Amino acid sequence: MTDSFLVVSSLNREIIYYWRVRGKNADSIGNWSAVHSFTTIANKPGVPLLISPSNHATDIPVITRLIWSKIPGAVNYTVQLSVSASFENLLVNQINTDTSLETPSLPNNTVCYWRVRAENAGGPSDWSVAATFTTIIAAPGTPILISPQDNITNLSTNPTFTWNTIGSATSYRILIAKDSIFTIVAKDSSGLVDTAVTIAGLDNDRRYYWKVCAINAGGSGQWSSERSFNTIVTLPSKVILVALTSDTLKTNQINLFWHKSAPRVSTYIIEIATNENMEGAITDTVSDTSIQLTEITGNTRYWWRVSALNDAGKGEFSEKGTFFVPSPNAVRIPKEFGVTAMGTGNMRNGIRYALPVNCQVKIYLYDFKGSLVQRMLDTYKRAGVYFIKLPELSSGAYYMQFSAGDYRYNSKLILTK
Repeated sequence: MTDSFLVVSSLNREIIYYWRVRGKNADSIGNWSAVHSFTTIANKPGVPLLISPSNHATDIPVITRLIWSKIPGAVNYTVQLSVSASFENLLVNQINTDTSLETPSLPNNTVCYWRVRAENAGGPSDWSVAATFTTIIAAPGTPILISPQDNITNLSTNPTFTWNTIGSATSYRILIAKDSIFTIVAKDSSGLVDTAVTIAGLDNDRRYYWKVCAINAGGSGQWSSERSFNTIVTLPSKVILVALTSDTLKTNQINLFWHKSAPRVSTYIIEIATNENMEGAITDTVSDTSIQLTEITGNTRYWWRVSALNDAGKGEFSEKGTFFVPSPNAVRIPKEFGVTAMGTGNMRNGIRYALPVNCQVKIYLYDFKGSLVQRMLDTYKRAGVYFIKLPELSSGAYYMQFSAGDYRYNSKLILTK
């Protein structure tokens, strides 16, 4: 050859070759040059195998890690991800030296296409076969609470809670707590497929707070706004009667007493009958812990009992008490008028008075300035001995004005709690 270069073709890739040159003319052949070497370009890398997510996978998190196989001789990899099978509008187009890549946040409930190719000095491989996966749906919306209404009181200890339907929800979770920041959780129920649930076993007379969230494959949605409610009180405790001073009550006015019941009793129900089975009992109601009986039949034994009433209903009746009233002619008729103020500071505080004749009786209470506080009594009474309980008044000095027919009696009363 006469040129100073030579084009060599069809060399094998990734092979070390050695070469030298010498000159020649008509008379002689020169010496060889020093030996040089070169390595031909590397082979193109193989095609990566896509590993994860698997092809056609569903419910893939919107931020997920793409993983593919390692290719010998590869220096880096190009990763492409698109919502188009033709890989237009790429969401990912990145060169990576590792065999995995975390995606940015992808749209929910969307089919995504991805592919990878390996690269080295020999050039890029062919693209892998594209794989697809579908991202998870978005977390559901926020429920709106329906019932019970906010701040409702006297709710059952086994209440039913309801809320609106969230279209994308597969289940719901309800949280009931004893505090408004939900650190003292009383009930936590999840996996609820309906929009109503009955929760049993709440405490009586307690304030609770509740909220609901919707759940699907995309996770838990936002909690609803909180509501609160108060459960109903327990039934009143069993009433305990105050024992009578005597089994035989020789008076035409009888006062019956009992101890206060709880919780939050509004009314007491009194039953009085002339038989121990309480058949045909006469029923009366009072808000205080005593009752005065004036229409009493003589020569008769009576049985009586009391129960308490509150918002939860009627409590258990007390044990039965009994007393005997002799015939009217056995009732002692006093010989003269008399008025006695009973001691202060206990439930029997009151005024006992004696009437030797039938007459109109008036008992008025005045404060220290002379203003009328209460008309305790203004009615016609038969001759006999009576007792009337003082009203619930503030501690202090009062004046009592008593009149019975032509009889008058005025007295100062000191009330203490």
